[in-house]
Amino acid sequence: MRARLLKAHLLPGKSRAALAAALAVAGLSLVAQGAWIPAKAMLAQILLERAFASSLTSGRPVKPWSWFDTWPSHGSRCHACIVA
Repeated sequence: MRARLLKAHLLPGKSRAALAAALAVAGLSLVAQGAWIPAKAMLAQILLERAFASSLTSGRPVKPWSWFDTWPSHGSRCHACIVA
């Protein structure tokens, strides 16, 4: 008797499966969003290191990606920090 009462309050099979699928998709979405920033940071670090190495060998500024708005500087000179 008690088992029937408990079963009557649960969602039907298809609704349970749909709810489980929706929760799984939501969970995977949150995990992907959480991994996106560290993944971008790791890629940026690699690209910055390559650009810095290229700028050291070529002697001219090299952008790590096309829309990068600055470039690696050499040594202790700071091109952006000129004091008047």
